[in-house]
Amino acid sequence: MDATERVLALLALRDAVAAELKVAQRQLVRTVTASGATTVDTPAGAAAVVTGPPPLSIDDAALLDWVRENAPEFVETVERVPDWYAAQLTDPATVTVTDGQALDGTGRTVAYARATGTGATFVRWPEQLRGRAARDRALPAVLAAVAAITLEASDAVDG
Repeated sequence: MDATERVLALLALRDAVAAELKVAQRQLVRTVTASGATTVDTPAGAAAVVTGPPPLSIDDAALLDWVRENAPEFVETVERVPDWYAAQLTDPATVTVTDGQALDGTGRTVAYARATGTGATFVRWPEQLRGRAARDRALPAVLAAVAAITLEASDAVDG
């Protein structure tokens, strides 16, 4: 296996393990709650099945109105450039770096941007290997390996 195949296999393995972990966790919660138990004995001690607090959704406008009325000293006026606009202005397709200077498409210095180190070194995959297609081709073998590893680990824990 060469380095490229190894990276692709490890990416597929990571995705498969994450997916299998989610499935196993859901199955464990269903099994335990269906039995009426609130704890599960493990070699490391009892694990409790708990329900966390529900997620909250904040209505930003209503919150701002409430704070204006009840705690106006905490209302701040902020001037800022939206992230999407800053990203557009510093897009590598339109801004290049030469000798540490950020230059626009006409070669003029971009006063609001500067290089802050070197760019990251990475592998630019050929188009046919990008996305999930290549990893999906490896997924059946990876899932079989994950199942075998999981079974071995389970047998080891059960002792």
